[in-house]
Amino acid sequence: MRVSGLPARPRLRVVETFRAGSGQVGLRDPAGFAEDVLVLDRRAASIAALLDGRRDLTAIAARLLAQGEPTPVSEVEALVRSLERAHLLEGPRFERRRAQVAAAFRACPNRPAHHAGQSYAASGAALRRELDGFAHARRPLPRRPRALVTPHIDFQRGGHSYAATYGALSRGRADEPPLLCVVLGTDHVGWRHPYTLTRKPYETPLGPVPCATGAVDALAEALGEEEAYADEVHHRTEHSIEFQAVWLRHTLGQRPFEIVPILCGSLHAHVLARRSPARETRIARFLDRLGEIAAGRETLFVAGADLAHVGPHFGDGHPFEDRERAALERSDRGLLAACEAGDAEGFFDAIAATGDRTRVCGLAPMYALLRMLPGARGQALTYEQCPVPGSHGSWVSIAGVVWP
Repeated sequence: MRVSGLPARPRLRVVETFRAGSGQVGLRDPAGFAEDVLVLDRRAASIAALLDGRRDLTAIAARLLAQGEPTPVSEVEALVRSLERAHLLEGPRFERRRAQVAAAFRACPNRPAHHAGQSYAASGAALRRELDGFAHARRPLPRRPRALVTPHIDFQRGGHSYAATYGALSRGRADEPPLLCVVLGTDHVGWRHPYTLTRKPYETPLGPVPCATGAVDALAEALGEEEAYADEVHHRTEHSIEFQAVWLRHTLGQRPFEIVPILCGSLHAHVLARRSPARETRIARFLDRLGEIAAGRETLFVAGADLAHVGPHFGDGHPFEDRERAALERSDRGLLAACEAGDAEGFFDAIAATGDRTRVCGLAPMYALLRMLPGARGQALTYEQCPVPGSHGSWVSIAGVVWP
């Protein structure tokens, strides 16, 4: 059945789902194209689960009937229209919205501090107090590290790990040469391209973080200009690099520095095939060029990366209690051992062997960082399991790792 103005076979966009109450499911767009959260009751959630682009409205209603949930086609149509109006459905309406948002972002000279006032304080003074509140966790090292893995979870839950990891950096002087900071962040909505770049400086309440545009240009040439910037708009709302920009600005003091902001897309297809990402030409070419750029000046690599995501909030059928959490820690510690050994392929293989059962969302940036550190010995400073608010037995594990 084709309904005027709607896609023949509607497909829900890739969005974040979460439990929003008894029998309710929330839909949130982490890319920010849809600004509002949509909450569905159980019946509407059953319809939404069938919007996979393979069925028209009549077939969806027939499938619901076969599942014991008789639903009029008119009800299916009404939900589909609501999802389309909310920009949660693939199709021409969403593409127009995406083009408008992308054009506005391209026209902006800087990358605004999108999460200021939401995830952390919006004023510089308040933000300094917030970050200084974790000072007890700092662990200065004898010399400045050349690489860090640090969380991208919110500061309230991950502050101890952020501070311990960034605390390994010494505050610099204004007369030192600029430090090149290659910041590798998870692109939570990126699956089309392995790496996405921007030439925009990142704004923070503590001051701007300049972009190393020459290095970005060289990487874009290696990847191909069109591919490098096809999803540049993802930088607009993605927090995994923004949070690192805040901590770098706070930690390095007067030391001048520039960042190379690289969003790392999903490696899920490689995991399913149990095939090393390095065997894909465009990934290998990009990482080789990144290594050449870093070899020419003092460089700090930073991966903004969380580890496991487990429990009912993430789709597991049961809460993770003490026994499951202990098993999760053993699994995570195995991954961290590969990190400490600078073993990119061992790290990837350990995740691929389980089909990424624990949903390690930091896989892509951590793999890229480890490819820059073959055989280098690192040190895990922290490991934590952070609860998911409002979801009993759901956890996100994080860690801080440094390479002196």
